[in-house]
Amino acid sequence: MDRWMYAVLGALVVLLLLRVAAAARRPARPGPSVAHLPEAPAPGPAFSAPARPEPELREAAARGDVTAMADLGDLAAHRGDLAEAERGWLRAAQAGSGTAAYRLAVLLRDSGRDPAAALRYHRQAADAGAPGAAHDLALLLLHQGDPEGRRILQRAAESGDTLALYNLGILAHEQGDTAAAERFSRAAAEAGHTDAAYSMGVLADERGDPAEAERWWRRAAEAGHVSAMYNLGNLLQRRGDDTGAARWWQRAADQGDPDALHNLTLLRRRTGR
Repeated sequence: MDRWMYAVLGALVVLLLLRVAAAARRPARPGPSVAHLPEAPAPGPAFSAPARPEPELREAAARGDVTAMADLGDLAAHRGDLAEAERGWLRAAQAGSGTAAYRLAVLLRDSGRDPAAALRYHRQAADAGAPGAAHDLALLLLHQGDPEGRRILQRAAESGDTLALYNLGILAHEQGDTAAAERFSRAAAEAGHTDAAYSMGVLADERGDPAEAERWWRRAAEAGHVSAMYNLGNLLQRRGDDTGAARWWQRAADQGDPDALHNLTLLRRRTGR
């Protein structure tokens, strides 16, 4: 009986050690940056209090100065008066300001009061070349199932919009076109987009190229991408580099990643370091 109990206990210990070792080698996770387009466009252009004083702006706007009209909208928004901001931006947008049209579109979109007007002003802003407007318009159309969204996103990418390139990569990945996903993601990553560098690491890992995955994840991790830190730690641990794995898991854990903390804890228990 004693021998039998020792045998059972030994088997249980071996099983536990195997499970701990397996847990410490959690696979790299393909983060949401690869799997899904953003559910909504990012916040619109930032604004601050205009440099010109308010009386000067009002005088200039009365003379038909479109920039002053838009600045009055910015001033009201800076004060928290969104109703007055809307009036200022509307006046400027009607006078042809693409930036004001973009701000108005974002205000209407985020409030949910008039989606049709929001889409109309997004289109005006995109046609006027307001930075970011074409990208946001494309996302709105894509989420409505309108194929025009992809064409607009493609044009934005061709004009040098790195975020558009990145999201084209996501869209291609969603549609199962791995080659296109990698092409767009690579272009965005090489232009300095950190999430795209992370996506390139995931795509390289999925096709069995750990050397390239490491290169992209390291680039993203060094730029502060937490999921890249976690996945780089996993890759290094699979290679047998416990020191490197611990270093990147520690950095990810310091940023609040629970999986990295879990793996780091298991590694320390196993190695005693």
